[in-house]
Amino acid sequence: MWQILKITNKLTLDQKKFFVEVIGTFIVVVCATGSVVFDAKVSGILGIPFMAFAPFVGVAVSVYLFGKISMAHFNRAVTIGYLITKHLLRKLLAVYIGC
Repeated sequence: MWQILKITNKLTLDQKKFFVEVIGTFIVVVCATGSVVFDAKVSGILGIPFMAFAPFVGVAVSVYLFGKISMAHFNRAVTIGYLITKHLLRKLLAVYIGC
């Protein structure tokens, strides 16, 4: 645990944002696709409400975990919206899109 803290203290803010965006996007994608696959495995018993709720849980968890670090741009449409409204610097656009 201490080794992880030592490594994260050496990262720049942009590097932290990049890694947080990668992890958050991974969580959202796993929850979204995983809910569909899991529902198929149980023969559709859980249904559409489960498949709609699971990605919400992934987004909510990711936003609560990483929102203060990177403003939680786990959807590229959100990133473009922040750029248009000047809440995101143009130099950071590549970081967020690259995730």
